[in-house]
Amino acid sequence: MNELVRRHDVRALAIVMKCGFKRADAEPIVAEAYLAVVKKWKRDKSLEEPENLLFATVRRRISNEFRRQGRKPTSLFDNEEIVDAASSALRRASFVEDTITKNDIAEALLELPHRQRAVLVLRFLHDLTVEIVAELLGCKPGVVNYAQQTGLATMRKSRWLAGHAGTAEVHQ
Repeated sequence: MNELVRRHDVRALAIVMKCGFKRADAEPIVAEAYLAVVKKWKRDKSLEEPENLLFATVRRRISNEFRRQGRKPTSLFDNEEIVDAASSALRRASFVEDTITKNDIAEALLELPHRQRAVLVLRFLHDLTVEIVAELLGCKPGVVNYAQQTGLATMRKSRWLAGHAGTAEVHQ
């Protein structure tokens, strides 16, 4: 359990905070998710994929908290700051050549459908596995793979990146 906390505590907290929660509200949400994982671990005597369970529980806790507060969920993938950070992450992943600006990458990201943008942000900015992204988005891993491939292909063809030789294949 300590290893799970060490590897994912910062990511889980960042994801909750990027959904519009203050740190003081985000910490109890993450703590509740860890408690749920521990309870299941004790009940079942083992866990197959604790990371997936953790992030699925975080997603459910976020939804519950929005419902409890009577708030409409905010998308962490439409935020300009997140898109800017994700475009930097795509640049570091050698998706584009150095002559393409971060702003062009951000504009190409913003033109993507919500799910494709969400997958690229979670995969490249937060460096999450396909399985964890699937749990967070409430879909199957195959959908995440498809959304990533389609999103990257769409970005390569976008008016912001089209014609640049450096939009290489990215595999993570």
